[in-house]
Amino acid sequence: MKAVAYMLDTNVWSVFKGDKAEYAIGGPTIELLVKSYNQKYGTNNHQVSANNGLGYQWSVDGGTSWTNDGCIDILGGNDGLYNSISTDLADGYWIASPAGNNSNYLVWSARQVHYISYHIPCVGFRPVVCLNSNVQLEKNSDATYTIR
Repeated sequence: MKAVAYMLDTNVWSVFKGDKAEYAIGGPTIELLVKSYNQKYGTNNHQVSANNGLGYQWSVDGGTSWTNDGCIDILGGNDGLYNSISTDLADGYWIASPAGNNSNYLVWSARQVHYISYHIPCVGFRPVVCLNSNVQLEKNSDATYTIR
C-alpha cells in the first residue's frame, strides 16, 4: 500500500506536471488503464473489478465471464501504450494498484497484466499526466504529439 500511495502522490511526480498540466502520478490505476483501453478501441469488453480473493477479477467479454488468474492477457495485442514499455530498458511498468493477495505485490503490465509475481522483473514507471482542459494535442507526421 505504501508503494501505491507513492505512485498516487501528486507531489512526488510534480516534476512531470509542467505548466500545461493539472497533476501527474507515477502510473495508471488498473481501472484507468482498462477504461483508457476501452475508449481507444471503442469497446467495453475489457473490465476489471475488485475481488476479495486475489484483488481483482477480469473480464474480456463485457462482464459475461470473469477470471481471477494472476496473469491474464486482458488488453491483448501489442499496443505498447497498454502492455509494455517500448524500450529494451524494462519488461513492463508498474500499475498504481495493489495486489490483493499479498501486501508486498503491486500490479504490473507487460505483454500481460500481472498481479501475482514471485519474481521482480525489470519494471519501470510510466507517469500519467493529466493535461489542463484548454491544452490541445497536435499529431505530428512521425506519430508523436506536440502539446499546444
